[in-house]
Amino acid sequence: MASKTTGEILKERLGLSHLKYVELSRVLISTYKVYLVFYDSRKPNFPITTKRALKSDHIGMIYQYPFEDEPMVLPLIHLHEFNGPLHPAMFFVVDLSGEYGVSKNKVDLKRESIESVFFGSLKEYVTLSNLKTADVISPLTKRTRSQRNRAVGSENRTAKLVDLNIDTVEDHVTFIFKTTATVPIYPEDSTFKQTDIETFELKRNPSKEYDLYIRVLDFFKWFDAQKQEKDISEITTEDIKRVLEVSNVQVFSTSPSFHWQGFSYWLSQLDGSVYPTNIKPKFWDTIHGDGDAFLDKHLYGLLRQIAFFRNQMASMLTKRLKQRELI
Repeated sequence: MASKTTGEILKERLGLSHLKYVELSRVLISTYKVYLVFYDSRKPNFPITTKRALKSDHIGMIYQYPFEDEPMVLPLIHLHEFNGPLHPAMFFVVDLSGEYGVSKNKVDLKRESIESVFFGSLKEYVTLSNLKTADVISPLTKRTRSQRNRAVGSENRTAKLVDLNIDTVEDHVTFIFKTTATVPIYPEDSTFKQTDIETFELKRNPSKEYDLYIRVLDFFKWFDAQKQEKDISEITTEDIKRVLEVSNVQVFSTSPSFHWQGFSYWLSQLDGSVYPTNIKPKFWDTIHGDGDAFLDKHLYGLLRQIAFFRNQMASMLTKRLKQRELI
């Protein structure tokens, strides 16, 4: 007999086992795990869609002082499929049946556009600030990241910016870094591999290096707006800082764990993977959490150290834009 998922256990403890549709969503507002559990006691056999949950005022009930940033909410998943840890975490249970009797004269909660911050079918993007927080990696990745720091140091020592791609049609700029594998922790006769970005198959990696990608989406929309304000002859470090703060991004790592342990899959649900996949992990989700982890230790280390690379990124981007006579 198959063991129960933690979602099934939670469903029982909440007294919701008799309901067909119970959905779960995580709110990215704190390093502490915060979840919303949705059900409808009035229409228990009526599917709860992302759009329907999006319209619920309960999405906006969790704020963090000074209340300037709206809560970030991940896509809905069926509660019985959830297999992340139940502790430590907070679960807010929402009965959507109350929406049928809401007065048209009700007071609206403070939110300029909840669509812009809901990671569901309407807006499925992430920003660099979302990905730099400690709660986007699993406890296992935290341990291996610490092990890597002891063995080879942080990514400002091991990674280097090697190239960038400019796509004016799709409107994005992709920075490409290389970083070394954590060689000292492996036996001397170890065979290193990396993920092929076209096939996702593992191939031999004699260089013992991985490629890390950071793609800035809608770059030229931002760039054109800047040109309207000032005469741009170069991209400055402050420009790089600003665009990384405000833009949606996608990332990827050719380290085998990023694709094969499910991080790329969960990022793909948020349109956050440069090379997306629809292959859901069937083993590693029990290790890293079902939708709780999005980065491998190499990408996480790079994003945490991105300020170190801003000047290099600005210099290379300026050079390439001038070569293409874009500035």
